[in-house]
Amino acid sequence: MIAVKRHFDNLGLPMTATKVEVKRSYRKLAMKLHPDKNPHPNAASVFAELQVSYDSIMDYLNSGKTATIKTNDYQNPEKTREDRIKEAKKRYYEQKLREKQSNDRYFNKLTKGIRWKVFKTGGIVCGLFAFFLLADLFLPSFNEKDQFIGWSPKQVGGTTTSFPHPIFLANNGKIYIENGYFNDFQMYPTAFVVKSRLLHLPVTIIHPIEEEIKAYNLDWCLSAALPLAIIVFAFPVLLFFYKEKTPRFVFAYFLSQYIIFPLTAILLLTDNRWLHMITFGLV
Repeated sequence: MIAVKRHFDNLGLPMTATKVEVKRSYRKLAMKLHPDKNPHPNAASVFAELQVSYDSIMDYLNSGKTATIKTNDYQNPEKTREDRIKEAKKRYYEQKLREKQSNDRYFNKLTKGIRWKVFKTGGIVCGLFAFFLLADLFLPSFNEKDQFIGWSPKQVGGTTTSFPHPIFLANNGKIYIENGYFNDFQMYPTAFVVKSRLLHLPVTIIHPIEEEIKAYNLDWCLSAALPLAIIVFAFPVLLFFYKEKTPRFVFAYFLSQYIIFPLTAILLLTDNRWLHMITFGLV
């Protein structure tokens, strides 16, 4: 019983402690004394002793508090201590090996077979979309004639302009522009939407008024955040070359799979961008 009490003392617990309290105390001490976190030269031995105490206590509690440690185990205390430290170290390295094997299996599940093929397909689509966005930065734009049919006085918070208003065009639908003279649109409803060459993204509104031409910047559209969009959609492609067994890779993998891929699909299916992309902007 004295030996069992010593193990409870090593975990800083009374002998009346429950299994839940023992596990909680063990996890707390293990995080502190683990050789990977504790720089002390004897960290491995200290951690091994902690493991011995934890195993002994759990055996004691699982047996209904009737288990006892043989007396001859302590007739040579130093030998017993060394033997138990060796056993604890062996268990520790076996546990590390099991964790590594488990991590390897999980990593292979993500990066091999049909799952990785599906991921690569999604990544290639995202990469192509990013390439077309990048190309639209440098290719000349074109003007599309449209008609103003209305506007809303409701202002919203802008991303690139201050409190843009939505206007409604016959062909291009609702577009957010910076604050303008909307009475001019009612008097002169003809406007030109400046669009990118490949994906036909609205970039600017050109509004001719007699001999004057006004240009309005757009907001809440893909072209307003084009540099950021290129980085985001090119991100999954980087994972083709950064296949490492790290939490960062797993986070980036699921970020791409559950956020970037669906967002790409939504944007491609909106305004026939998929058609513009496969026809290189000819349609």
